Amino acid sequence: RAQNLWTVDVADGSLRRITTGPSHDRQPAWSPDATTIAFTSDRHADADLSWRSDIYVVDAGGGPVRRVSGGRGERAFEQPTWSPDGASIAATGHRFRMANASSTGTWVFDATRESDGRDLVGDDALDAGAGMNSDLAGIPAPGIAWGPSGEWLVFGAPAEGSYELWRAQLDGTPPVRLTTGQHALT
Repeated sequence: RAQNLWTVDVADGSLRRITTGPSHDRQPAWSPDATTIAFTSDRHADADLSWRSDIYVVDAGGGPVRRVSGGRGERAFEQPTWSPDGASIAATGHRFRMANASSTGTWVFDATRESDGRDLVGDDALDAGAGMNSDLAGIPAPGIAWGPSGEWLVFGAPAEGSYELWRAQLDGTPPVRLTTGQHALT
C-alpha cells in the first residue's frame, strides 16, 4: 500500500488523511506557521520505473498537492526543510546529468511555486547528504538545518574519510567546512 500523510489529533485521537493516491508520500515537514506540510513523493506516471522524487506541499488540513521542485528529467530530492520565514524549502538532492550519475547537492526552492531551484553546493566533489554505512552502528541520513536568519544552511558531507559539517550561504559563496576530524557527524 502507498504511504500517505495523516494527522492525528492528540486530544481525541482522531485521524485525518492529508494525501491520497498510489504514491509514497514521505518525510513530512511542517511549515513554521503550521499551515502547510512539505514532503517527498514520486507522484508521476510509472514511478516504479524511474529515479524521480520531488518536493511537494499540501495544506495541513488536506487539499490539492503542489510540486515545488520543478524541472525536467530524472531527479531525486529528499529531506524538505523549511526556512525560518517559510518562504523557501531546502532539500538534499540532484538532477541526473549523465546516465543516472551525479553528486548530491543542497537545493533551495521557492515554497510558493514550482521552480528549478538553486544548488548551493554546485561542486561535484562535495556530495552533500551522501549516505554513510556501518555494520557496527546505524547512521541516519544527514539532515539540513537553516541558520536562524535564513541566510545560510548547515549540511553533512564526507571529506577525507570522515563525515563533516558544512555551511552554505544563500548568496552563492562556496560552502565552508565547519568541522575537521575522524568522525561521522550527521
